[in-house]
Order: sequence, then structure tokens, then C-alpha cells
Amino acid sequence: MHDSASVKCDFVPNSDDYRCQRCGRTAKAKSPPFAICRAAGIGTHAKSPPSLITKAANFAASAAKHLAAGMPRATDEEVTRRFSICQACEHFDGKACRQCGCPIVRERQFISKLSWANEKCPVGKWGSGQSPETA
Repeated sequence: MHDSASVKCDFVPNSDDYRCQRCGRTAKAKSPPFAICRAAGIGTHAKSPPSLITKAANFAASAAKHLAAGMPRATDEEVTRRFSICQACEHFDGKACRQCGCPIVRERQFISKLSWANEKCPVGKWGSGQSPETA
């Protein structure tokens, strides 16, 4: 089994950008960029994303929990840390989490669980009250 932190994307030129041959990630750059390949985990690309109904239900449940908790906000540093973890995660499709279906965006923080202090990653990579060492 590959360690996802040790496998780089295999970027090749693709019209006006670069595309990883393993995970399909694209990047606009003048030279091949560096990225951790999302296909590094065994079987991670086989899981299909949640259905639209499941995504909506997951997001609504998280939003209700966030509202009930008083809408606590994560610090900018924590949002950045969480976003970095998601970008390197095998479950991130470039826009959303394939586990829960929630959007992963730094902008528009009102729709992103990254900025909600009481939220956590569905596979335990980050969460409320976790330090970088335990996440």
C-alpha cells in the first residue's frame, strides 16, 4: 500500500494546463506542478461520491448543528490548515469531499465546514479541538 504523502501526481501536458495521469487533477502552470496524488490510497477512487440527496442531508445536518452551537468560527490559521489537509486527501475531488459531499472552499466560508469550528472531517483527519499533531 502506498503512503499518500509520498506519492506525487504524475502531471503531463493537457492543452493549456497539466493533468495527473493517476488521479485526474488538473493545474494551470508554466511547468509541471507538485501535488500529492489523490490516487495514492488503495481503492479510494472506487468510492463514488454521495448522491445529491445525501449531500444535501449531510450539509443540512451539519448546518443545523453549527447553528445550534452558536455558529462558532475557526481561526484563519485553522481554516488554512484544514484546507491543506483536504487538498492532499484522497477523498478530495478538487471541489468537495467524496465522503460527505460537502464543498471544500476557502472562499464563501458560510458554506464550508472548514470555517465552522465545531465541525470535523468525516474520516478524522481534522476536527474541532484537534491540534495539528493529533489531526
